[in-house]
Amino acid sequence: MSRFTRSTDFHALSVRDLADARDAYHVHLANLENVVGTALGRYLIRRTDPDFTDPNAKKRSWSTDPRTLANSGVTPWSWPCVLVFVREWMTEAPTGADADQVVPRRLYLADGRQVPTCVVHTPLAIGNALRPQVAFGPGLRGAGQPLFAHDQGRARMGTVGALVTDGPTVYALTSSHVVGAAGTAVEMLGRDGFTEIGRVASNAAVRRPLQSLYPGVAGTRAELSVDAALVELGSIEQWTTQVFGLGTLGNLLDLNVDTLALSLIGCPVRAFGAATGPMRGAVLGLFHRWRSVGGVDEIAELLIGPRNEHAPVLSRPGDSGALWVWDEAAEAEAEGGVVQREFLLEPKPPIPVVRPLAMQWGGQVILSAAGAQPVDYVLASTVAGIAQSLSVTLLNDDSMSDHSLYWGKVGHYKIAEAACHLGTAGGKLAALLEANLVNIAVTDDDIVNGHLPAGGAKDVDGDGVADEPFIALADVPDLVWRRKRPKDAPSHFADMDEPGSNAVGGKTLMQLWEAGGNGRTSEGWTAFYGSLKPPPKDQHRGALPFRVAQLYQIMVDAVRAHDLVEYVSAAGVLAHYVGDACQPLHVSRLHHGLPDDPSDDHVHDAYESDMLDKDANRVLVVAGVNDTLSGFHAGDPDRPSLVSGAAQAAAAVVDLMARTIEAIKPSDLLEVFDNPPAGQSKTTALWNAFGDATIARLADGARTLAVLWQSAWDEGDGDDIAVSHMTTQSQAALQLRYNDKTFAPNAWLKDQHVSLAEMADA
Repeated sequence: MSRFTRSTDFHALSVRDLADARDAYHVHLANLENVVGTALGRYLIRRTDPDFTDPNAKKRSWSTDPRTLANSGVTPWSWPCVLVFVREWMTEAPTGADADQVVPRRLYLADGRQVPTCVVHTPLAIGNALRPQVAFGPGLRGAGQPLFAHDQGRARMGTVGALVTDGPTVYALTSSHVVGAAGTAVEMLGRDGFTEIGRVASNAAVRRPLQSLYPGVAGTRAELSVDAALVELGSIEQWTTQVFGLGTLGNLLDLNVDTLALSLIGCPVRAFGAATGPMRGAVLGLFHRWRSVGGVDEIAELLIGPRNEHAPVLSRPGDSGALWVWDEAAEAEAEGGVVQREFLLEPKPPIPVVRPLAMQWGGQVILSAAGAQPVDYVLASTVAGIAQSLSVTLLNDDSMSDHSLYWGKVGHYKIAEAACHLGTAGGKLAALLEANLVNIAVTDDDIVNGHLPAGGAKDVDGDGVADEPFIALADVPDLVWRRKRPKDAPSHFADMDEPGSNAVGGKTLMQLWEAGGNGRTSEGWTAFYGSLKPPPKDQHRGALPFRVAQLYQIMVDAVRAHDLVEYVSAAGVLAHYVGDACQPLHVSRLHHGLPDDPSDDHVHDAYESDMLDKDANRVLVVAGVNDTLSGFHAGDPDRPSLVSGAAQAAAAVVDLMARTIEAIKPSDLLEVFDNPPAGQSKTTALWNAFGDATIARLADGARTLAVLWQSAWDEGDGDDIAVSHMTTQSQAALQLRYNDKTFAPNAWLKDQHVSLAEMADA
């Protein structure tokens, strides 16, 4: 009679077939008291069953031995099915009313399709939380590390999943149930205790309709549990896109309604959880119905379980947020091959590039068949779905180079760009600056669109050798010299409002400078810093005016020697330090907030980088600075006087610093940062309070820079140089110059010889 009975090739079933069958039988399965959840997957065969190793062996239709995630696995001949998870395994044939509680072997659809079920025993157990695992070295932060949110008298621990961006802002991605509501402070644990790293952003995704991500996949009253949140980082310095224990992130695996297939079942994956450490598993189910509340089913996109009986997942509380990546090497090994992995060029030994698949947000701890050690399965959302839900982009090694991850790029480049248009109208210097604008700065269009240079080496020509790209000169001090010239650090600031000791009458550096004499020499500043209790280290003894004096003299000498590569190089990097001088936190002892108050530590980055780097703010900055400077040209009779000599150049910059901290008081910045109005992020509050004043500061910096450029040109008799030389200088030559450590060499303040006797009289 078999030839007259309709047969079904289960292997031909698709994800949609399984989803249709489960949805059709949803009410029936949900009302079985023993059922704790369902998922779409492939039939799990006990490893002790004959057909686990032989596809032609007779299949066991039922056994008193429970089928569990630990004692069974997926084989190439496992057919598609609906996985049904139960609390108890029936060891005897049910009778009476219990017969109604049997899970049907097949689900029959009205159009004739048949879908098999696979019953899996998952008795729940209670797992134990572990202490956080150690991740990265001191001061380095990244995915895989523990983060904490304190609420209702307890600390919730989760795992940093990845760094993502919405364009202007970088966030740490993690699980929303760990960090809580928008505005909640999120911390990391360091040697000195808890340190705030940022606050929960307002855009989170807890649940969303299944159909919104997977249109056409059946799911009546079903919602995907996304459980993803963003932590807006107060500072992105010291953060890496690497995932501890895994490698550097490559491109995400883009799973969607068109690419998701049953071929994903059995895919080996691995992760690093903050509580557990290294975790390994395999994708065992799709669209796992794990809970029903108020008639709405909550569904996890992926169910990740053990690869075999010897490799349990063993995830614990605190792993929520962990990123699961495709274990490409394990898959290649299982197939008898060797994986051809992509590797970064640096550092050595090479770091593997891994492809992210999903972020963990929950799980269940289940007992093994013998009731001994718990064996976990993990519930996770695809990274592609999270990115779509939150409108963010994953940051990895490639995308990092396109994102503004350094302090103040927008401000530095806008000041330099604007100054390039401010030379004496019709003069030779104006022609030279216009010709070299893209060597010194970047265009307004690039600033508005966030296309700003990034430091670091990478293989740009494919020859296997890391190449250093040319960096527009205005940010060379940050993007190049910060890595290569440690002694350049004090050149970027000066704590002009720092009160001195009794040895200097309690005067600040600004007051000492205004008094003249020794207060305008490097020797006098060295004595000032040395009298403080305790005396700051050399790298914390700001010396910005003296760096300006040095570069001004280099420009003058270059013009006299008709060395335009030297002049453009010095003028370009000078733009950076003048830019620092018109930023209030570079001019104040409150550079990183109040001393000994960690809550203020990130005010610098929030104001100078995050605030200016928001899309809308970049547009306003560019337009505002251009409008403010309309009609200004350095050297015009009715404009600020040009300077003469390095001492006057330094004095001009100190005057700029004085105007800056008068216009935007650092203490006012801290007040807004610490107490933003309700409903406003810190960066939004800072912009609302200081946006217009910041634009005015940038314009003032551009004017001062243009005056210094023009003054050095005139002092060196630049107009004696033939007009035919007012051309674009070679980037290769400029790069060679700024990479030469003998060009504008750095020294600690105590070792500088730019005190110049005339400074006392300037």
